[in-house]
Amino acid sequence: ALGEALGALAPSLQEVHLAGTQAGECALAALAFGQRFQTDPTGGGGAMGLRVLDLTGCGSVDDGILAPLLEHVGGALEGLALSGNRLITDHTLRLLASRTARLARLYIDRCPGLTDAGLCAALFSLSTLQVLDASHNTALTDSTATAILQGRQRLLELDLRGCPLSAGVRASLAQLIGDRRPREL
Repeated sequence: ALGEALGALAPSLQEVHLAGTQAGECALAALAFGQRFQTDPTGGGGAMGLRVLDLTGCGSVDDGILAPLLEHVGGALEGLALSGNRLITDHTLRLLASRTARLARLYIDRCPGLTDAGLCAALFSLSTLQVLDASHNTALTDSTATAILQGRQRLLELDLRGCPLSAGVRASLAQLIGDRRPREL
């Protein structure tokens, strides 16, 4: 039922908030299918419509479910929340890097399948990123922080609480974010 409803509404949806639901493959595939026929009139090739997708805490969401969705609608996404999804891995970060040219807000906190390698690779391509919450990912270390410091992003908000960062790197990140820092790093 959710899949059919999303598929029917997909062309007109701009924001989808499924936080805490058990949104499965069928529902997200229907959303991707409905969006794939909405093309960008500017010729950019991205799907129009869906700008924000919130899948926070959706326990069944994994890389395989996200792949077709990002393939069809990723170009228009400006905000993506995957917080608390234990099945998300670096594969999703690689897809984000190649499919989300407009991504400004990314929430990937509490995703234990993510590593420095995946996030560093994504940061290299996500030049429009302004908000990053990667907090409480214990596999993210100084390598990720260094990529942020050397990156092309103009981050306005950054949250890396709960990540094992050295004091020196935390100080450098605090200087980068300055007064725009919403929480402790």
